[in-house]
Amino acid sequence: MKKFIFLVVLVLVIVLVQRYISKKPCGVERWKVKTLADSDTSRINFNDTIKTTIAAQGKLTPPHKITKELSRQDDECYLLQLDCYVMQYKKEDDKDYHVVIKDLYTDNTMVAEIPSPVECGELKESGHYAEFGRVRDWFEQHIGVPSDRFKKCTPPIKVRLTGIGFFDFNHGQTGHAPNGREIHPVLKIECLN
Repeated sequence: MKKFIFLVVLVLVIVLVQRYISKKPCGVERWKVKTLADSDTSRINFNDTIKTTIAAQGKLTPPHKITKELSRQDDECYLLQLDCYVMQYKKEDDKDYHVVIKDLYTDNTMVAEIPSPVECGELKESGHYAEFGRVRDWFEQHIGVPSDRFKKCTPPIKVRLTGIGFFDFNHGQTGHAPNGREIHPVLKIECLN
């Protein structure tokens, strides 16, 4: 009887944890900026791609103070394209795919993030909702399906990544650039040989 009660309690705990996880919000810090749902997204010229490197992005000066409410900054209004290596990746609690990318010529790394249009219905506010889905599908087919633990790419995978530059504050994220620079959101990825 004790085993039966234990199993019932265990099942209830699992159900409650799953409900809690499924109700956790998607991103919170600067979420509209991260997902191109803010009014300043109109400042981005999506027809003009700037080629750059992780090393160059790591040299940019971040905003003096990054808060949850900080609006889109001037250095976050560019469509960037960079060739890099995908080193590792995971699915974060906010449902984003967190991808650690590395410069082709230096040891510099930074984070690239891909939001989830399936799990984060509020992303429909973004005019790029469908792009997020295409990028995630591509990532799963060509790189792998992220889990809640980092998966390393052995060997690293060389890609061309296109997305919007973004400044995040350092909260211990794996692969972060010292200045908090990220590509968030990623709008396109393709393999390079």
